Amino acid sequence: MTDAAHTARPTDEDDLKCPSAQPDFQDAQVLGVIQQDAGGPRLAYAAGHVPATDDVVSATGPVPPTLVMRFAGKCETGRCQHFRQGACRLVGRIVEGLDPVTDVLPACAIRRTCRWYAQAGAEACHRCPQVVTRLENPDAHLQAVADGPAA
Repeated sequence: MTDAAHTARPTDEDDLKCPSAQPDFQDAQVLGVIQQDAGGPRLAYAAGHVPATDDVVSATGPVPPTLVMRFAGKCETGRCQHFRQGACRLVGRIVEGLDPVTDVLPACAIRRTCRWYAQAGAEACHRCPQVVTRLENPDAHLQAVADGPAA
């Protein structure tokens, strides 16, 4: 599938989901589970819609759920530190700052409504599996991609 196959993009900005949400976001769902491989942490995508219920979120026990899972939820636009001038700046930094880790579109349950896909297309998807909401000891490069320039 190529980037030209964006035909399923949503037209309503209010329907877009953040693929790097917190578990308490509106309409939160588990996007996938973080696994470690030789290339670093990788997202194993959920096969479908898995609501981020209290039971699911608390299943990680004392470990913060964002170390074990990645969540998607309603894009909070102006309430998010990464959202400025009508766009998510995080996905721009991800596309610019991270190399692709796949050349195929991952089997993603939210692509049709994903903010990152709506903004950056397949370029976001090719980097998405390596994005982890929370790292214990990120290197300086990853921290810069996540945080962006100082305000």
